[in-house]
Amino acid sequence: MSEDPVTVSATPSAQQPRPNWAARGAGALALLATLVCLYVVFAATSMPQDGASLSRFATGPLAALQVVADPPPQPATPFLNAAGNPVRLSDWRGQVLVVNFWASWCEPCKEEMPSLAALHERYAANGARVVAISVDKPAAEALARRQLAEWSTGALEFFIDHNATSAINARSAGFPTTIVYDRRGREIARLTGPADWNSREAHALIEAALAR
Repeated sequence: MSEDPVTVSATPSAQQPRPNWAARGAGALALLATLVCLYVVFAATSMPQDGASLSRFATGPLAALQVVADPPPQPATPFLNAAGNPVRLSDWRGQVLVVNFWASWCEPCKEEMPSLAALHERYAANGARVVAISVDKPAAEALARRQLAEWSTGALEFFIDHNATSAINARSAGFPTTIVYDRRGREIARLTGPADWNSREAHALIEAALAR
């Protein structure tokens, strides 16, 4: 007797799992976040921290040097050159500027001016210059001209701001005040009072500014 054939029913193939796009998206976001964190860490460790790097020069004759966290912008107000023509600090954009505000009646100004002249002569050809701006009134201009020529042995060009507007806008706390600006016109350091600007520390500061 023949047996009824056994009908073997085909087992439906296992359903293929669908991609979990939510999990993949979360993983991609996690990877992106990790890459961003790594970039931030790399940038923070590889780029020089201006305040920290320049503060190291606040020693010896530059002990009073300050790196201001939020410095004022470079003054845009005009002052006069030796010929009586208006000039602005932005006229020297692209150079490191050592701007010195001084006056004929200021003994500390007389004390430090020879070292500023020496600094100017050392670095003028390399892209850094000293701009000494007298804040004397018109009645004392002739005296200021003679004194600058004497104190700097003729190395520094004469500039004057009769109303001291540039010094006020730069937030000068007194005289002398010396402010160092980088090639883009941003303040990077300042010093109120006299200093030896022909010292090893001053040379290192200017060379660091030139290397920025």
